Amino acid sequence: MDRRDFIKQSCIGSIVACVSVSGFSSCRILSGIARTPEIPPEAIVFSNNEVTILLNKVPELKKVGIAYKLATKSEKKLIIVHSDDKQAPYKVFENSCSHGGSELELSRNMLRCPSFGHSKFDLKGEVLKGPAQEKIRSFPVNLNGDKITVDLT
Repeated sequence: MDRRDFIKQSCIGSIVACVSVSGFSSCRILSGIARTPEIPPEAIVFSNNEVTILLNKVPELKKVGIAYKLATKSEKKLIIVHSDDKQAPYKVFENSCSHGGSELELSRNMLRCPSFGHSKFDLKGEVLKGPAQEKIRSFPVNLNGDKITVDLT
C-alpha cells in the first residue's frame, strides 16, 4: 500500500468511526441544522406581521422544556421555547446563531448552536459562551388561551 492509499483508507476509517460512535450527531455539526422538530403547517396562522401558533395542534409545546422551529412566509426562521418562566413561559427567537448562522436547539434551559464551538445563549438571547459575540434576536409573544401570537416587526 502506497502513502496515498494509506491516507485515503485512514480518512475513510476515521469518518466511519466518527459517524458510528457519535450517532450521526457530527452530521448536525457540519450541516448547521438542529434536531429541533418543526411545527406542523396546520398549527400556524400567518397574518400581516404576526404568526399565531395553535397550541391545540401542537400539544407537545405545552410541556415545559420543549422547543419547536418554524419558518415564516418571509423565510424568517424562528425557534419557540416553552420555558419555566411563570411570567412569560413562551420565548421566541430568530433560529440562527449570531456567529455562523446555524440553527439553534434547546439544551438544559439554554439555546445552543450545534456547530463547532457550541455558542450558548440564555433564554433572553444573551451570549453565555462564544464564539458568538452578539445576542440572538427575540420577538414579543402574547399568550391568549391556546394561541401564541408572535409580533415579527
